[in-house]
Amino acid sequence: MLFPPGSWGRRPLQLLRSSVLVGAPQAVPFQAGTPIDAAASLPSAERRSSTLVAHLRLARPGDNLFAFVGTLLGAGLAGVSASAWSIAAVAISNALLSAGSMMINDWHDVAEDAVNRPDRPIPSGAVPRPRALAMGLGALAAGCAVATVAGWRFAMAAVVITGLSGLYTARLKAIPVLGNGVIGLLSAYPLWCWYAMDGLDGRAYLGAAAGFFVAGAGREMVRTAGDAAGDAARGLRTVATRWGVRTANHCGFALILAGCLVAWCTALGSTLIWYRVVLALCLALCLALLVGVGGSRLLADPPARASRRVTAIARGLTVLLALGVAGDLLAGGWGPR
Repeated sequence: MLFPPGSWGRRPLQLLRSSVLVGAPQAVPFQAGTPIDAAASLPSAERRSSTLVAHLRLARPGDNLFAFVGTLLGAGLAGVSASAWSIAAVAISNALLSAGSMMINDWHDVAEDAVNRPDRPIPSGAVPRPRALAMGLGALAAGCAVATVAGWRFAMAAVVITGLSGLYTARLKAIPVLGNGVIGLLSAYPLWCWYAMDGLDGRAYLGAAAGFFVAGAGREMVRTAGDAAGDAARGLRTVATRWGVRTANHCGFALILAGCLVAWCTALGSTLIWYRVVLALCLALCLALLVGVGGSRLLADPPARASRRVTAIARGLTVLLALGVAGDLLAGGWGPR
Protein backbone atom coordinates (compact mmCIF):
# COMPACT_ATOMS: atom_id res chain seq x y z
CA MET A 1 0.00 0.00 0.00
CA LEU A 2 1.52 3.30 -1.06
CA PHE A 3 -0.37 5.50 1.35
CA PRO A 4 -1.27 3.87 4.69
CA PRO A 5 -4.43 5.55 6.00
CA GLY A 6 -3.32 5.72 9.63
CA SER A 7 -5.61 7.86 11.75
CA TRP A 8 -7.41 9.20 8.66
CA GLY A 9 -9.08 5.84 8.22
CA ARG A 10 -11.12 6.29 11.41
CA ARG A 11 -12.13 9.92 11.64
CA PRO A 12 -10.85 11.84 8.61
CA LEU A 13 -12.20 15.18 9.78
CA GLN A 14 -11.22 15.29 13.42
CA LEU A 15 -8.92 18.19 12.60
CA LEU A 16 -11.61 20.18 10.83
CA ARG A 17 -13.04 21.92 13.88
CA SER A 18 -11.31 25.22 13.45
CA SER A 19 -9.83 27.29 10.64
CA VAL A 20 -6.70 29.38 10.50
CA LEU A 21 -7.95 31.71 7.79
CA VAL A 22 -10.32 34.52 8.54
CA GLY A 23 -13.63 33.91 6.88
CA ALA A 24 -12.97 30.24 6.14
CA PRO A 25 -16.03 28.01 6.26
CA GLN A 26 -16.66 26.08 9.44
CA ALA A 27 -15.83 22.42 9.00
CA VAL A 28 -18.48 19.84 9.71
CA PRO A 29 -18.04 16.15 10.55
CA PHE A 30 -17.63 14.03 7.45
CA GLN A 31 -19.77 10.94 7.13
CA ALA A 32 -19.01 9.00 3.99
CA GLY A 33 -22.03 7.73 2.19
CA THR A 34 -24.64 10.11 3.54
CA PRO A 35 -25.40 12.02 0.29
CA ILE A 36 -25.53 8.87 -1.80
CA ASP A 37 -28.16 7.42 0.51
CA ALA A 38 -30.48 10.21 -0.58
CA ALA A 39 -30.30 8.85 -4.13
CA ALA A 40 -31.42 5.38 -3.13
CA SER A 41 -34.98 6.17 -4.21
CA LEU A 42 -33.91 6.94 -7.79
CA PRO A 43 -34.72 4.43 -10.55
CA SER A 44 -32.06 1.73 -10.81
CA ALA A 45 -30.92 2.79 -14.31
CA GLU A 46 -30.51 6.40 -13.24
CA ARG A 47 -28.73 5.33 -10.08
CA ARG A 48 -26.27 3.21 -12.07
CA SER A 49 -25.64 6.09 -14.47
CA SER A 50 -24.97 8.46 -11.58
CA THR A 51 -22.56 5.99 -10.01
CA LEU A 52 -20.70 5.52 -13.30
CA VAL A 53 -20.33 9.28 -13.74
CA ALA A 54 -19.01 9.60 -10.19
CA HIS A 55 -16.32 6.97 -10.83
CA LEU A 56 -15.31 8.68 -14.08
CA ARG A 57 -15.08 12.02 -12.27
CA LEU A 58 -12.82 10.43 -9.69
CA ALA A 59 -10.31 9.58 -12.43
CA ARG A 60 -10.55 13.10 -13.96
CA PRO A 61 -10.70 12.17 -17.67
CA GLY A 62 -9.68 15.66 -18.81
CA ASP A 63 -6.30 15.45 -17.07
CA ASN A 64 -5.78 11.91 -18.33
CA LEU A 65 -6.55 13.01 -21.88
CA PHE A 66 -3.90 15.70 -21.63
CA ALA A 67 -1.39 13.13 -20.37
CA PHE A 68 -2.16 10.92 -23.38
CA VAL A 69 -2.17 13.70 -26.00
CA GLY A 70 0.78 15.50 -24.38
CA THR A 71 2.85 12.33 -24.61
CA LEU A 72 2.12 12.02 -28.33
CA LEU A 73 2.91 15.70 -28.95
CA GLY A 74 6.12 15.39 -26.96
CA ALA A 75 7.15 12.41 -29.07
CA GLY A 76 6.54 14.45 -32.21
CA LEU A 77 8.56 17.42 -30.96
CA ALA A 78 11.41 15.16 -29.92
CA GLY A 79 11.35 13.24 -33.22
CA VAL A 80 11.03 9.86 -31.52
CA SER A 81 11.93 7.03 -33.91
CA ALA A 82 10.35 4.25 -31.87
CA SER A 83 7.52 2.14 -33.24
CA ALA A 84 3.98 3.46 -33.17
CA TRP A 85 3.05 0.70 -30.72
CA SER A 86 5.80 1.73 -28.28
CA ILE A 87 4.77 5.39 -28.48
CA ALA A 88 1.14 4.44 -27.89
CA ALA A 89 2.17 2.27 -24.94
CA VAL A 90 3.97 5.21 -23.28
CA ALA A 91 0.94 7.46 -23.87
CA ILE A 92 -1.46 4.89 -22.41
CA SER A 93 0.89 4.32 -19.47
CA ASN A 94 1.05 8.03 -18.72
CA ALA A 95 -2.73 8.34 -18.86
CA LEU A 96 -3.10 5.44 -16.41
CA LEU A 97 -0.47 6.93 -14.09
CA SER A 98 -2.32 10.23 -14.20
CA ALA A 99 -5.64 8.58 -13.37
CA GLY A 100 -4.14 6.53 -10.56
CA SER A 101 -2.42 9.50 -8.95
CA MET A 102 -5.64 11.54 -9.10
CA MET A 103 -7.63 8.80 -7.39
CA ILE A 104 -5.00 8.23 -4.70
CA ASN A 105 -4.80 11.97 -4.10
CA ASP A 106 -8.57 12.22 -3.63
CA TRP A 107 -8.53 9.18 -1.35
CA HIS A 108 -5.85 10.79 0.81
CA ASP A 109 -7.25 14.34 0.78
CA VAL A 110 -10.86 13.53 1.66
CA ALA A 111 -10.67 15.78 4.74
CA GLU A 112 -9.69 18.87 2.78
CA ASP A 113 -12.11 18.08 -0.04
CA ALA A 114 -14.98 17.81 2.42
CA VAL A 115 -14.44 21.54 3.05
CA ASN A 116 -13.21 22.77 -0.33
CA ARG A 117 -15.08 20.47 -2.73
CA PRO A 118 -17.79 18.52 -0.90
CA ASP A 119 -19.37 17.57 -4.24
CA ARG A 120 -16.41 15.41 -5.24
CA PRO A 121 -17.10 11.66 -5.49
CA ILE A 122 -15.50 10.56 -2.20
CA PRO A 123 -16.68 13.26 0.26
CA SER A 124 -20.13 13.23 -1.33
CA GLY A 125 -20.35 9.50 -0.68
CA ALA A 126 -20.81 8.61 -4.36
CA VAL A 127 -17.64 6.48 -4.35
CA PRO A 128 -16.61 4.53 -1.22
CA ARG A 129 -13.16 5.48 -0.02
CA PRO A 130 -11.73 1.91 -0.01
CA ARG A 131 -12.90 1.44 -3.60
CA ALA A 132 -11.19 4.67 -4.65
CA LEU A 133 -7.94 3.42 -3.11
CA ALA A 134 -8.24 0.08 -4.90
CA MET A 135 -8.98 1.77 -8.21
CA GLY A 136 -6.05 4.14 -7.80
CA LEU A 137 -3.57 1.39 -6.95
CA GLY A 138 -4.89 -0.69 -9.86
CA ALA A 139 -4.43 2.17 -12.32
CA LEU A 140 -0.88 2.85 -11.11
CA ALA A 141 0.04 -0.84 -11.37
CA ALA A 142 -1.46 -1.01 -14.86
CA GLY A 143 0.45 2.11 -15.91
CA CYS A 144 3.76 0.61 -14.79
CA ALA A 145 2.95 -2.68 -16.52
CA VAL A 146 2.04 -1.04 -19.84
CA ALA A 147 5.26 1.01 -19.72
CA THR A 148 7.29 -2.20 -19.98
CA VAL A 149 6.13 -2.53 -23.60
CA ALA A 150 8.24 0.53 -24.46
CA GLY A 151 11.35 -0.80 -22.72
CA TRP A 152 13.03 -0.98 -19.34
CA ARG A 153 13.81 2.76 -19.20
CA PHE A 154 10.17 3.73 -19.42
CA ALA A 155 9.22 0.99 -16.97
CA MET A 156 11.74 2.31 -14.44
CA ALA A 157 10.61 5.89 -15.07
CA ALA A 158 6.98 4.87 -14.47
CA VAL A 159 7.91 3.28 -11.14
CA VAL A 160 9.88 6.38 -10.10
CA ILE A 161 7.03 8.69 -11.11
CA THR A 162 4.59 6.52 -9.14
CA GLY A 163 6.80 6.71 -6.06
CA LEU A 164 7.28 10.46 -6.42
CA SER A 165 3.52 10.96 -6.81
CA GLY A 166 2.92 8.98 -3.63
CA LEU A 167 5.59 10.94 -1.76
CA TYR A 168 4.02 14.20 -2.92
CA THR A 169 0.55 13.18 -1.75
CA ALA A 170 1.74 11.88 1.61
CA ARG A 171 4.44 14.43 2.49
CA LEU A 172 5.67 16.96 -0.05
CA LYS A 173 2.30 18.60 -0.67
CA ALA A 174 2.55 20.21 2.76
CA ILE A 175 5.94 21.83 1.97
CA PRO A 176 5.43 25.27 0.37
CA VAL A 177 7.13 25.87 -3.01
CA LEU A 178 8.84 22.47 -3.01
CA GLY A 179 5.51 20.69 -3.28
CA ASN A 180 4.45 23.02 -6.09
CA GLY A 181 7.67 22.27 -7.94
CA VAL A 182 7.18 18.52 -7.58
CA ILE A 183 3.65 18.64 -8.98
CA GLY A 184 4.94 20.80 -11.83
CA LEU A 185 7.54 18.14 -12.58
CA LEU A 186 4.91 15.39 -12.47
CA SER A 187 2.45 17.27 -14.67
CA ALA A 188 5.19 17.89 -17.27
CA TYR A 189 6.25 14.22 -17.34
CA PRO A 190 4.22 13.43 -20.49
CA LEU A 191 6.52 15.85 -22.31
CA TRP A 192 9.92 15.22 -20.76
CA CYS A 193 9.53 11.44 -20.51
CA TRP A 194 11.00 11.13 -24.01
CA TYR A 195 14.27 12.54 -22.71
CA ALA A 196 14.89 8.99 -21.48
CA MET A 197 15.80 8.10 -25.06
CA ASP A 198 19.26 8.87 -26.45
CA GLY A 199 19.78 11.92 -28.62
CA LEU A 200 16.46 13.61 -27.99
CA ASP A 201 17.73 17.08 -27.22
CA GLY A 202 15.77 19.36 -29.53
CA ARG A 203 15.79 22.91 -28.20
CA ALA A 204 12.10 23.58 -28.74
CA TYR A 205 11.19 20.20 -27.25
CA LEU A 206 13.21 20.74 -24.09
CA GLY A 207 11.95 24.32 -23.88
CA ALA A 208 8.35 23.16 -24.06
CA ALA A 209 8.95 20.64 -21.28
CA ALA A 210 10.73 23.24 -19.12
CA GLY A 211 8.05 25.84 -19.78
CA PHE A 212 5.26 23.47 -18.85
CA PHE A 213 7.13 22.50 -15.69
CA VAL A 214 7.37 26.14 -14.58
CA ALA A 215 3.78 26.91 -15.55
CA GLY A 216 2.59 23.72 -13.85
CA ALA A 217 4.25 24.75 -10.60
CA GLY A 218 2.55 28.13 -10.89
CA ARG A 219 -0.83 26.57 -11.59
CA GLU A 220 -0.52 24.39 -8.50
CA MET A 221 0.49 27.41 -6.44
CA VAL A 222 -2.65 29.21 -7.58
CA ARG A 223 -4.74 26.20 -6.63
CA THR A 224 -3.50 26.46 -3.04
CA ALA A 225 -5.42 29.73 -2.83
CA GLY A 226 -8.63 27.95 -3.76
CA ASP A 227 -7.90 25.12 -1.33
CA ALA A 228 -6.80 27.36 1.53
CA ALA A 229 -9.83 26.76 3.75
CA GLY A 230 -9.50 22.97 3.83
CA ASP A 231 -5.69 23.04 3.98
CA ALA A 232 -5.75 25.45 6.90
CA ALA A 233 -8.34 23.40 8.75
CA ARG A 234 -6.11 20.36 8.48
CA GLY A 235 -3.04 22.39 9.43
CA LEU A 236 -1.21 22.01 6.12
CA ARG A 237 1.49 24.52 5.24
CA THR A 238 1.09 25.77 1.69
CA VAL A 239 1.95 29.02 -0.03
CA ALA A 240 -1.60 30.24 0.60
CA THR A 241 -1.82 29.23 4.27
CA ARG A 242 1.68 30.46 5.10
CA TRP A 243 1.98 33.68 3.08
CA GLY A 244 -1.62 34.41 2.14
CA VAL A 245 -3.99 33.63 -0.68
CA ARG A 246 -3.21 36.81 -2.59
CA THR A 247 0.49 35.93 -2.61
CA ALA A 248 -0.35 32.46 -3.93
CA ASN A 249 -2.46 33.88 -6.75
CA HIS A 250 0.04 36.56 -7.75
CA CYS A 251 3.15 34.35 -7.59
CA GLY A 252 1.38 31.50 -9.34
CA PHE A 253 0.22 33.70 -12.20
CA ALA A 254 3.75 35.11 -12.52
CA LEU A 255 5.11 31.56 -12.88
CA ILE A 256 2.51 30.72 -15.53
CA LEU A 257 3.60 33.80 -17.48
CA ALA A 258 7.27 32.85 -16.98
CA GLY A 259 6.60 29.34 -18.28
CA CYS A 260 5.11 30.73 -21.48
CA LEU A 261 8.12 33.05 -21.85
CA VAL A 262 10.61 30.18 -21.41
CA ALA A 263 8.83 28.10 -24.05
CA TRP A 264 8.62 31.04 -26.46
CA CYS A 265 12.32 31.95 -26.14
CA THR A 266 13.47 28.38 -26.74
CA ALA A 267 11.17 28.05 -29.76
CA LEU A 268 12.71 31.04 -31.55
CA GLY A 269 14.55 29.92 -34.64
CA SER A 270 12.73 26.62 -34.87
CA THR A 271 10.38 25.55 -37.65
CA LEU A 272 7.41 25.51 -35.27
CA ILE A 273 5.48 28.39 -36.79
CA TRP A 274 2.06 27.74 -35.26
CA TYR A 275 3.56 26.93 -31.88
CA ARG A 276 5.48 30.22 -31.80
CA VAL A 277 2.43 32.19 -32.93
CA VAL A 278 0.24 30.63 -30.26
CA LEU A 279 2.90 31.21 -27.60
CA ALA A 280 3.10 34.87 -28.59
CA LEU A 281 -0.69 35.12 -28.39
CA CYS A 282 -0.67 33.49 -24.95
CA LEU A 283 1.92 35.93 -23.68
CA ALA A 284 -0.01 38.86 -25.15
CA LEU A 285 -3.24 37.58 -23.60
CA CYS A 286 -1.68 37.28 -20.14
CA LEU A 287 -0.20 40.76 -20.34
CA ALA A 288 -3.47 42.18 -21.66
CA LEU A 289 -5.36 40.65 -18.76
CA LEU A 290 -2.95 42.16 -16.29
CA VAL A 291 -2.81 45.59 -17.91
CA GLY A 292 -6.21 45.91 -19.58
CA VAL A 293 -8.43 44.20 -17.06
CA GLY A 294 -6.07 45.15 -14.30
CA GLY A 295 -4.33 42.77 -11.95
CA SER A 296 -6.53 43.99 -9.14
CA ARG A 297 -9.59 42.61 -10.95
CA LEU A 298 -8.03 39.45 -12.38
CA LEU A 299 -6.57 38.46 -9.01
CA ALA A 300 -9.10 40.26 -6.86
CA ASP A 301 -10.96 39.03 -3.81
CA PRO A 302 -12.52 36.64 -3.13
CA PRO A 303 -9.27 34.71 -3.53
CA ALA A 304 -10.97 31.36 -4.18
CA ARG A 305 -12.80 32.80 -7.17
CA ALA A 306 -9.59 34.40 -8.44
CA SER A 307 -7.87 31.03 -8.08
CA ARG A 308 -10.51 29.31 -10.21
CA ARG A 309 -10.27 32.11 -12.76
CA VAL A 310 -6.49 31.85 -13.17
CA THR A 311 -6.64 28.04 -13.21
CA ALA A 312 -9.19 28.19 -16.04
CA ILE A 313 -6.92 30.59 -17.95
CA ALA A 314 -3.97 28.21 -17.52
CA ARG A 315 -6.02 25.29 -18.83
CA GLY A 316 -7.11 27.35 -21.82
CA LEU A 317 -3.52 28.30 -22.63
CA THR A 318 -2.52 24.62 -22.46
CA VAL A 319 -5.20 23.68 -24.98
CA LEU A 320 -4.13 26.46 -27.34
CA LEU A 321 -0.48 25.42 -27.16
CA ALA A 322 -1.38 21.79 -27.80
CA LEU A 323 -3.32 22.82 -30.90
CA GLY A 324 -0.35 24.88 -32.08
CA VAL A 325 2.06 21.97 -31.71
CA ALA A 326 -0.40 19.62 -33.42
CA GLY A 327 -0.70 22.04 -36.32
CA ASP A 328 3.08 22.17 -36.77
CA LEU A 329 3.40 18.38 -36.60
CA LEU A 330 0.71 17.95 -39.23
CA ALA A 331 2.30 20.54 -41.49
CA GLY A 332 5.99 19.82 -40.97
CA GLY A 333 6.09 16.17 -40.06
CA TRP A 334 7.66 14.23 -37.23
CA GLY A 335 11.13 15.41 -36.24
CA PRO A 336 13.35 17.01 -33.58
CA ARG A 337 12.51 20.67 -32.96
